[in-house]
Amino acid sequence: MTMLTNKDINAYVIPGLTSHKVKTRYTLDEIAQLVSSKTGASLEEMSQIKKKGIINGSSTKGCDARYIFYYIAHKVMNPSYSSIKVAAYYGQKHCSCLHGCKVVRNNMDSYKKFQVEVMYIIDSMNLN
Repeated sequence: MTMLTNKDINAYVIPGLTSHKVKTRYTLDEIAQLVSSKTGASLEEMSQIKKKGIINGSSTKGCDARYIFYYIAHKVMNPSYSSIKVAAYYGQKHCSCLHGCKVVRNNMDSYKKFQVEVMYIIDSMNLN
């Protein structure tokens, strides 16, 4: 009987096993810059803590852009970035990241235009 070592066990050998050593293809700075360029919100607007975003009719885009950043960095790039690390990028606590991800998911379900915008940003990252 042969023993498997940690080097032998990986996602490519055992179907259904997810790799916890995913190489991050984008830094948080790169994700923030990409979201900023695609949404039209400046990095400064994204860092301002405001309650209303473009979905709610406010003239600020920063809140929605920041939430999209949270969603992409934490959910799409997961497990590369924890909610703690993603939220800390804007000086927030992890619950801000989780709330932002929830808002983006809900808005994607409710607003087709918002869903298209988020998917366009994700597709432009060429993650496949």
